[in-house]
Amino acid sequence: MTAGIWQTHILGAIRRNARLYTDPASVLAAVNQELCLDLEGPPLTALFFAHIDPATATLTYCNAGLPAPLLLRANKTLERLDHGGPMLGAVQLSGFECGSVTLNPGDMLVAYSDGVTECRNRQDEEFETDRLIAAATAVAGATANKALFSLLGTVLDFAGSCSPGDDVTLLVVRRSARAAESPRPKDFATLPRRSSGAKPRNSGRGGRSSRN
Repeated sequence: MTAGIWQTHILGAIRRNARLYTDPASVLAAVNQELCLDLEGPPLTALFFAHIDPATATLTYCNAGLPAPLLLRANKTLERLDHGGPMLGAVQLSGFECGSVTLNPGDMLVAYSDGVTECRNRQDEEFETDRLIAAATAVAGATANKALFSLLGTVLDFAGSCSPGDDVTLLVVRRSARAAESPRPKDFATLPRRSSGAKPRNSGRGGRSSRN
């Protein structure tokens, strides 16, 4: 319950600062300042914050404390989006930096919480990043919505009867391989706990999916 209350507060701070600053790093730096000045002791918050320009298919992002999202290129290469900074609310004067990539036709982005890769099975094995990469590569040609639920199913099948120890948060963005035929160059789906990307620590599991 506490994490849910703080999540609403943090999302409000993100929306407010996104109206004041143009780049994700400045937005997160401002939110971090607000959290660190809060005398109530806000929870540490991991967050991947990004903006996509639909005209150029450019994704500008800042990753605060989450595992580096995976960018699977249509040419079968893999990139990790590792620009950003520490978790929000940890250090008041933390520095944050933006990264920028172009989503080419057929490229797919997979962002995820550590609850995905740290999900354990009955043999006490972790799902780990290599399994996530393999699962994402297997569905790289699917729509974002199909890829999202396929990845979720793979994680839950791996866990079997074991309940995840942390929230399982996934976000998939895929640019259509036939983007030139459509004025909308991307396909988007997300499965967060109960909101977009913010991840207060010790939060619950659940969520919804959406597609643009």
